[in-house]
Amino acid sequence: MRKQTTSTVYRPMAYTTRDDWTPPRIKSARRAAETGNLTLAADLIENMMSDDRMIGVMSTRTRGLIKSTVYFQAHEGEDATPESQALSEDFWTAYPESALDELITWGTILGIGIAEHRWQIDEDTGRILPKLHVWSPRWLRYDHGAEAWKLRTRDAGEIIITPGDGKWVFYTPYGAHRPWQRGLWRAIAPWWLLKRYALLDWGSYSEAHGNPTRVGTTPEGATKDERIELATDLENLAGITGLALPPGFDYKLIEATANTYQTFQKQMDSANKAMSITIAGQNLTSDVEGGSYAAAKVHENIRHDIIESDEQTISTTLHAQSIKWWTAYNFGDDDRAPWARWDVTPPDGELPEYMLKYGTVTINEARGRVGLEPLKDGDRLIEAPAGAVPAEPFTGRADLAQIRLASGATGSAAPGFIRGQMYVDRMIGRHNPLPVLQKNLSDLTAFINSAGSYNEIIEGLPRLLDDMDPDDANALMEALILADLAGRKAVHEDL
Repeated sequence: MRKQTTSTVYRPMAYTTRDDWTPPRIKSARRAAETGNLTLAADLIENMMSDDRMIGVMSTRTRGLIKSTVYFQAHEGEDATPESQALSEDFWTAYPESALDELITWGTILGIGIAEHRWQIDEDTGRILPKLHVWSPRWLRYDHGAEAWKLRTRDAGEIIITPGDGKWVFYTPYGAHRPWQRGLWRAIAPWWLLKRYALLDWGSYSEAHGNPTRVGTTPEGATKDERIELATDLENLAGITGLALPPGFDYKLIEATANTYQTFQKQMDSANKAMSITIAGQNLTSDVEGGSYAAAKVHENIRHDIIESDEQTISTTLHAQSIKWWTAYNFGDDDRAPWARWDVTPPDGELPEYMLKYGTVTINEARGRVGLEPLKDGDRLIEAPAGAVPAEPFTGRADLAQIRLASGATGSAAPGFIRGQMYVDRMIGRHNPLPVLQKNLSDLTAFINSAGSYNEIIEGLPRLLDDMDPDDANALMEALILADLAGRKAVHEDL
């Protein structure tokens, strides 16, 4: 049972952010963050989020997660409990989509998002709901001397706050120690500023080209008054397009002819791609040239390991710092707190190829893992082998109730491990390389038996594999690669 916390509602102070950003000001924001003061960094991020590419890619990342199917896991086992059922009814009221979007955005870009619980009683159910309210981190600072987070408020001045105390939620997807250090803002800011300068310069360039200089010449011997009169007439031309000049007078338009605008476009393109790669892990589909796999799949605008990481970090944060308090207040025992999870698994038929594509496994990378020399054309991605799609794919939820680990724990304790093992088992059944390698096994066994040390085996094995028929080794290589990727995904999920 958790102790009741304060129900005081705090209010932030009014403010306006500056937008006169320069390289020195960005450096100042970084230096201030290192002292624990996040005001400049938060202001910089709010300015950056006015950029079309920034807001577009970040919205794709956050909303792609939030709009995924949400399900509610009981504290143990697979059967629904009163707590998980109640959470499914309360969830979107307690955690509005807009609040989750804002919290994840701050956490992703700055490295830390902060939200306040504003507890209220739901009139329909009688349950107490946290009603998440997100704050701008500009009011937040870390006091290194006191080793405490402090927040400036309108009502109570600066207060000490504690993550997970039932009042405050801290979302720190990269870790709680100096969370601003790994926020994406540090990598994005220079590119954002470059794009901003390019836009301003392009505007000035267009203004210069759209307003050519009018030059008039007078004949030799013209008086000063005649020259002044000509200059005044040229200033007043406006939309007049016909002129009748006295003998000896001339009129010309001087226009800029260099195609320097292309520099601005390239700067903007480079900045857009850099921001996309930093946030999404890859270019957006609109930037991908050719018939690539990513260009054909809207779901894969954001690299899947990033989506999975976002899902796991926000789910863990809500469970530990908020849902446990909701459970304690409404059911009396926070140990029975359920989990809110989002199903971000790619469609079953896409998973093997997806893992290959986004595991960035090239032929040479795979050969290097077993000590083989690289091939001349081996820097291309490996294509998913025919028949590699698992039949009856493991969902990671319904099947867990039927599985027990060697330790006796239920399958829900390590769903990633189980998913990976079942995938590998299916790969062995579908892609068994042993028949085609049978003729090589006797040589391999003899070599291992004759070796005098482990190092001798390691040094000699690549030479033995080089003598093997490449066609015979293909099945083994493909199976090893897919099994390795399944293992990576399993470990990532459980960690």
